Amino acid sequence: MGRALRLTLVPAVVLALTACAAAPRGGAEGERCAAVAPAPDVDPFDMRLPSLGPAAFTEVRGDRFTDLFLAGPSGKVRVGARREWGGAVVFFGLGADPRSNVIDTHDTGRGLQIALYDRARQRQGCAWDAGCIERPSACEGAITFLGWNPVQGGDECGRGSRALSSRLAGDAFEIVAQPLQWNPDWDARDCSTTPCGLTRPRPVGVRYRTTLRFVAERIVEIAYEVTNDEAVGHPPSLQEFPTLYVDDRPNGPGLSRLMDGGGRQVDADRPGGKGMLTGDFLSPEPWVTWQNAAGDYGVGLAMDAGTREFIVWRDDGGRTRFRNVRPRLVFALPAGGRVRGISYLGLGAEPALRQAFSSLLKRRAPFGALEVPAAGATASAAGMPVTVQGWALDTGAIDRVALIVDGVERARVTVDRRRPDVCAQYPRYGACPFAGFSTALPAALFDAPCPRLLRVVAIDADGNQRVLGERLVGR
Repeated sequence: MGRALRLTLVPAVVLALTACAAAPRGGAEGERCAAVAPAPDVDPFDMRLPSLGPAAFTEVRGDRFTDLFLAGPSGKVRVGARREWGGAVVFFGLGADPRSNVIDTHDTGRGLQIALYDRARQRQGCAWDAGCIERPSACEGAITFLGWNPVQGGDECGRGSRALSSRLAGDAFEIVAQPLQWNPDWDARDCSTTPCGLTRPRPVGVRYRTTLRFVAERIVEIAYEVTNDEAVGHPPSLQEFPTLYVDDRPNGPGLSRLMDGGGRQVDADRPGGKGMLTGDFLSPEPWVTWQNAAGDYGVGLAMDAGTREFIVWRDDGGRTRFRNVRPRLVFALPAGGRVRGISYLGLGAEPALRQAFSSLLKRRAPFGALEVPAAGATASAAGMPVTVQGWALDTGAIDRVALIVDGVERARVTVDRRRPDVCAQYPRYGACPFAGFSTALPAALFDAPCPRLLRVVAIDADGNQRVLGERLVGR
């Protein structure tokens, strides 16, 4: 059951509602209606922070890889994605210094990327019939025996995921990829392992769309969209959305210290197998940062959804040093469904990153949709209340949704209706699953010769506003 709905009617204090809009009929006694049209709807996923400005794009082709770089207007910082690794981020650092790269590119399983799981198909030996919940796998608990696991970068044999398309769209760079199963033997009924030279790559029927865009001098917005083209759905599982591997080489940035959103160091304190240490922690704010020993250079990861739960993995004694952090996100991927999320990657010292992330998330406006009245036609208010329904999400709390008729706020409604469908597509945002709103406006508000313009605006606790949609309503 949803929470109790609170609707507040706001009296007109500015002027009478006289503005008319374009309509298929004229006004009283042949009066012509003013040509006012509602703005077209915008995809909620495109309701984001404004970009920093024009970006510079560079394509660097090497013997093995083609890396696609995007630099902000000043050119001081750039971010790079690898086409042969499905758009996984492989560079983030100062444009003039390759050694400043904070991203670990040791293999296709690292970088900054997406990797998904299915707890019913989590291990080889039980993944083939989705039986991993009912019975444990007999296979060794090593990464080579993972089950259904589409990895953006590629598979355990070093073969990269295929890029389906890549393009520069205004100030953003977008790449769409079809990921590979990390374990080519993922659906084997036993624990057999085929040598990499003999096995074939195993593409997965999902698509990963990654969009990179500068929203501040040292902050890149990374928007992810996962689309499931399979006929099989995947139940709620702990996902990597995204996962960040950082460079700890002595001749590189040497990022050895993980700090939470309050500036405190976080340690991995639980054995994770194969010499690994891991740990779950709650950050005071929705970001974390890996820093060098001096604390004056590093990379931060902030979550647009406001997620404060994270997981750390590290291996200080292995042949390849291992540093990883990811948000703790659990969500499902239904057949034919999609999941969307936004993260921010920042470069610099911990105090500067803390200030930058705080400022950025504080000015992040809500996003959402006006679903009723439907777009494309003039809604009728012929003696009946006008139903207004939709949804809104925000990094923090949404204060209210304002219903504005011909420029005058006439009512306010709270966002408190259950919308599990919305929260399944945008996991862990705001007050999920209470993302919906619904109310009815009196027909008298629209009692005029011409249709009136209804504008629905979401306003968050920081005062940020977003127009969710506009409609014409006539009597």
